[in-house]
Amino acid sequence: MNTENQNAQAPKNTVGASMLSPNRTPRAVRKQPNKKLMQTLRAMMLIMGGMILVIGALLVVLPMFRVQNVEIEGYDFYQYEEILAASGIRVGEDESMALDGNAIAKSILKACPYVKSCTVMTLPFSVKITVVEKEDVKYTAMGGYYASFDRDFKVLEIIDNGEERFSPFLYIKLPPVAQMQEGSTIVFSDAEGDRSYINQLCDALKAGGVLENVTYVDASDRFSLSIVLSDHFWVELGKVSEIDLKLRLVEETLKKKEASGTNLENEYAVLDVSDPKGKSVYHSVESLEDLY
Repeated sequence: MNTENQNAQAPKNTVGASMLSPNRTPRAVRKQPNKKLMQTLRAMMLIMGGMILVIGALLVVLPMFRVQNVEIEGYDFYQYEEILAASGIRVGEDESMALDGNAIAKSILKACPYVKSCTVMTLPFSVKITVVEKEDVKYTAMGGYYASFDRDFKVLEIIDNGEERFSPFLYIKLPPVAQMQEGSTIVFSDAEGDRSYINQLCDALKAGGVLENVTYVDASDRFSLSIVLSDHFWVELGKVSEIDLKLRLVEETLKKKEASGTNLENEYAVLDVSDPKGKSVYHSVESLEDLY
């Protein structure tokens, strides 16, 4: 009877031995992982690890690139502090590597109407700003206020006490003005009038090397232009035509007066050269106050 039981169980033992034979190990029986999936997971782990290292390095390194110096070139009318404030850069706080040069330039142009162009270069630890200020800026007075304007008669700034601030610019008495507003072109009472003669006169004064000595220009009447030289000589120019010849006549007349013994530094005079083909008229006066 025992023999029969052993014989009955033999087939079961035979099957188990067959499944665990050397050709079919337990490891071979288990499902193998997807190789591509494992490669993808390993790559993602490497990328995330690299990102963590980079972020950690930036947190350590970036504070070392804080702006320590701001160099500004090209300014004359403005002060260094004005342009620095307009840039929005905070020395010792902002990181030079993170600053946007174009945004800084736009900020300066918006806050500084006398700046024509601006370039910004960001370097480790420092920022270099180069500005180009507008040329041929003039100013005038109207209704107790002073207004500066550019060559296109665009109003740059209006203030109630502008004689000191606008002193680097040339004062011009304009034709009657209907309206002035910052950022807009001057509206003259004579809307159809030609104002090109004002720029022609200023260009001629600059080309003739006279502009730096001109302290006042009366351009209120295009047919009766006048300038004041060195606060001592009121010069009647008439129309802008033949302006180069008229300016040479002024120079020759003053040289002759000086050669004849006149001390031009103590002299006040009215000089009329409105007719360059005729003779210039020169006569001394006590002062020029009544002529302004």
